[in-house]
Amino acid sequence: MTGRTRGLFIAPPRVKSRARHIFIAIAATIGVTLSVTLGTWSATANWFNEHIGVDLSGLKPDAKAAAQGQLRLAVIQSAVAVGALLALIYTARTYRLTRRGQVTDRFTKALERLSSEKEYVRVGGILALVQILHDAPDQSEDAQTVLQNYLVNHTPEAPAEWPDVEASTTSLPPEVQTAVDALGTATRRADFRLRLPNRTLTGLTLQEIQLVSADLSGSDFRRADLQGANLWGANLLQADLRRCELRHALFINATLRGAQLQQSQISHTSFAGALLKHAAFSDDKTFWSAEGTSFRHANLTGAIMINFHFVDCDFRDTDLGGADLRGVTFERCRLTGADLSGAELRGADLRGAMGLTRAQLEGARTDTRTQVPSDLVGLLGAPSPPD
Repeated sequence: MTGRTRGLFIAPPRVKSRARHIFIAIAATIGVTLSVTLGTWSATANWFNEHIGVDLSGLKPDAKAAAQGQLRLAVIQSAVAVGALLALIYTARTYRLTRRGQVTDRFTKALERLSSEKEYVRVGGILALVQILHDAPDQSEDAQTVLQNYLVNHTPEAPAEWPDVEASTTSLPPEVQTAVDALGTATRRADFRLRLPNRTLTGLTLQEIQLVSADLSGSDFRRADLQGANLWGANLLQADLRRCELRHALFINATLRGAQLQQSQISHTSFAGALLKHAAFSDDKTFWSAEGTSFRHANLTGAIMINFHFVDCDFRDTDLGGADLRGVTFERCRLTGADLSGAELRGADLRGAMGLTRAQLEGARTDTRTQVPSDLVGLLGAPSPPD
């Protein structure tokens, strides 16, 4: 049972039978109430006829009998309505209590399955908790907590130091994938926020998963597939995202300070507003590229982007102060308002940078190999001295 697990939520076989029994109970209650009312409230209706102050003496016998009948009918109908309402309230309360007991029973059985030595039984226990998340949202907090603790206890702690990017990743049990999927679904509901700091989550398939505001700081995601994932506001401080599939993912306002992203696919990814101070996107040994990526308003102070080829990327109002951009090529990239003070631009090709000004380049480190747009040729100062 590998890969993602979706849509495996099967209703209990007795749901239709239970609903039929409830309907019969409601109908019987209303019938009993009506019978009692017809026998008891007839006298009450006569009393109302005599004491409500309505003068019926001037009516003909037939009209008087009709008026009395209408009043009696109104009293009876009111009584039936009240009885039916009370019956419905009682039935609804009984149903809620019964349902809560059923959820508790399902929860207990799911916990028993999680402790099984057989893989498929553990996966079944996780799916049972997932079903509780969907069927009983008001009682799902405990299920979410159990799944989160299960992941903490069944995933290794992330390495204390960065392993070699070529090193093999840890093979995780299939139920880890299932549990992460379940919690990714849970974040769509209520205010649940996944907390899995410093865990090994390598090689997982997490396409389009919802991990909004999740705490994944220090976790190892090497070779994970996060294509289209929503990590808006997530904490990925010092996370290892090397060789990950990150295309179309959302890291808007996320914290990726010191994160490792070498050899990851980041085309059409949004890092808008993200904190990327000292994040490493590449090294001096490889050439990498990205197309349609947004870094607008992001903080890339001290980030490492050596030899990167950016195409149609958005760097407007981005803080690139002190960033290592040696050998970078900007092709049709917008840099309006970008802060390049102290940025390392030796050997960079800025001819495709749109919105670039002389003021932006004055504080950057350049050399004779730095290429600038034609309207800025000759405006650069003396080349920066070598290190």
